[in-house]
Amino acid sequence: MMPSGFSRSERSLVVLGRPQTSFAEKAWSNVSPCKDFILNKKFLFPLFCFIFFFSTVHKISAQPSSAPSREGKSSPSLAAYLNTFKLGADARTEVMSVPGWESEQFSFSLRILARLSAASRPAALEWEASAVASSAAIANPSEALERLVRVSGKAVMVEELQLSPSEAELASRKSVTLVRLVTEEGLRCDVITDRAPKTWPRVTILDELADAFGVMLRSGSGPTPSSADWPQPPASLLMVARSINWHPPTPLGSLGMNYTFFDTVVDNTKMVDGDTEALYAMLTAVGRGTQQGIEGVVSHDTDLISLIDPSQKWFAEHRGDPVRFTGTVRRATRIVIDDPLRRRQVGSDHYWELFLFVQTPLIKIDDRIQDSYPVVCCVRELPDGMPTEQPLSERLHVTGFALKRYGYPLPKNENAPEGFQVSPLIICRDVQWVPEPSTTEATSVLGWIFAGLVAVTLFFMLLGVWSFRRGTRAMEKRARAQLPDRIDLPFERKRED
Repeated sequence: MMPSGFSRSERSLVVLGRPQTSFAEKAWSNVSPCKDFILNKKFLFPLFCFIFFFSTVHKISAQPSSAPSREGKSSPSLAAYLNTFKLGADARTEVMSVPGWESEQFSFSLRILARLSAASRPAALEWEASAVASSAAIANPSEALERLVRVSGKAVMVEELQLSPSEAELASRKSVTLVRLVTEEGLRCDVITDRAPKTWPRVTILDELADAFGVMLRSGSGPTPSSADWPQPPASLLMVARSINWHPPTPLGSLGMNYTFFDTVVDNTKMVDGDTEALYAMLTAVGRGTQQGIEGVVSHDTDLISLIDPSQKWFAEHRGDPVRFTGTVRRATRIVIDDPLRRRQVGSDHYWELFLFVQTPLIKIDDRIQDSYPVVCCVRELPDGMPTEQPLSERLHVTGFALKRYGYPLPKNENAPEGFQVSPLIICRDVQWVPEPSTTEATSVLGWIFAGLVAVTLFFMLLGVWSFRRGTRAMEKRARAQLPDRIDLPFERKRED
């Protein structure tokens, strides 16, 4: 059994090292005609070098490794990362101590922005987890310069800052965005970023719930926007952030969804890189809520035609809105989440992809007449006992949130060539399964129905017999009532005469 902790090459060297020593001992103890050759200096020197090399490797490999494993290696701290590029706390303090806002300070902030955008995702998550609050940054600036600062409040205005040619070359863009955030305590913070929600109107008074994780530049204001409508007084804190996180007061936003991720979603395509953040953020958000709470925001089934008709551009205005559909699932696929960071984010190692066929009016799509259309659902979990193997035909009620118009190829068959179809893609927590009744249950129900029909038939038959007999007795009674009290026969009248 090979010792754990060794590399593959070290293990092979250990195995090969032992027989060489045994061979040397035998060689020296063996008196043979080749003894003179063995004692030759030209042979002895390489032999001893060979034995010494493998014995050294064996000793080294037997020592426990002091180097950390790749899996356990942590990301560098924010301070260490920025110091690597001479953007650390001391450099920031020196550059930002100059009064006003000069081009050198702007270029310095753009360099920080570029390095934040280039940082790995694991490192960014670690930095955000150890971020300090904005109020603490004002109270203790020296500590805040070594870590990220979190500002949470409302965005009140956004403006684009145009860059000079040299600055644009440095930042690989023609402009960056300046966002004014105001916290609940009234702290004013200006954030330089390259990713603010595209749907926010520029140079307009806003009232949007938002937050940001950024690098503190200094206590005080920074660039002065050209617009005269920029809020006054000046900011108390200036920072650089990768993005502004937007949490509107919608059913999905209340679950913690960052709507800024929707800016990179691409419709009418398969899942692309720009969709990844939004997909996993939505799976995480629906996991924070309850199925009852999610179902409570939609009172009736959604009109599917409005989502699949490209002329209505539904997703442009309603991305992230709650939707509800009832249909038959034809395919269920378990999707494994390979990325450990995504598993940690979602809180699961998988989700389910369902193709739900929803009834529609007769529609014509690519010369095909059909009365149903598929909706693609990404679901965190399925109900216990629900079948997933083909052939599949289960009735479901699904409630979730709309992500995009998802495009995927259609399989080629003998009746139709290979094509491309676009379906709504929605993200759900759970689904409501309506199982078909079993054969025993169906037989039992039919038996009760038949017994009921027989009982009703017998009841009406008995009622008819009773009514007939009652009518006959009544007729006989009336007939007897019409008879005279005494009938005089003819021969009796003659006798009286």
